[in-house]
Amino acid sequence: MKIKIPIVKSLIAVFVLSSVSVIYFTGLAFSDETATGTLPLNFTVAQLISIIPSTNMTDGITFSSVNANTNGNPALHNSDGDSGGSTSYWTVDATTSSDAAFWNKLTAPITCTGGTCTYHVSGSNATATTDFSANSTFDNTKYTAIGNCTVVAVSSSCYGRYFLDVSTGVSSGDYGGATAYTYCANATTGNTACS
Repeated sequence: MKIKIPIVKSLIAVFVLSSVSVIYFTGLAFSDETATGTLPLNFTVAQLISIIPSTNMTDGITFSSVNANTNGNPALHNSDGDSGGSTSYWTVDATTSSDAAFWNKLTAPITCTGGTCTYHVSGSNATATTDFSANSTFDNTKYTAIGNCTVVAVSSSCYGRYFLDVSTGVSSGDYGGATAYTYCANATTGNTACS
């Protein structure tokens, strides 16, 4: 009988271990049950544009007294800076998240009694004295890009020079009070346009 006891004890131990193993592995199977689903993921990326106009730019675009039948009359701040540089400019603020493109237009048509008056702008994103674009005409119908200022880096500036053409027959008087100049800067990345 001494021989049978260890066998019975061994059989009991094997039975107990087998039962625990079955319970243990069965428990793991239940803990792996999951439920899944799919939901939409949407987000919008926007560019922050912050523009700082120079003091002379905030004062407006002013021309001295001009004569009828003259073209290319310069605005007062076209060359009154250091080394003859323009003091009419905007700086793309350091908080801006993208390069900026500059645009301009008038808020209303220019009315010059007896003839026509036409505004032009030339832009530079390099310095206040060099690399200005050819003059481009702008009016109140739509925003027009300022040449050489279509990609202005963060912390850089767009310098403007403004010119006025006055046709033959324009009567003496003060003009421009009912018309304002407006500008817009938009991110060069993305598709948000000035409108």
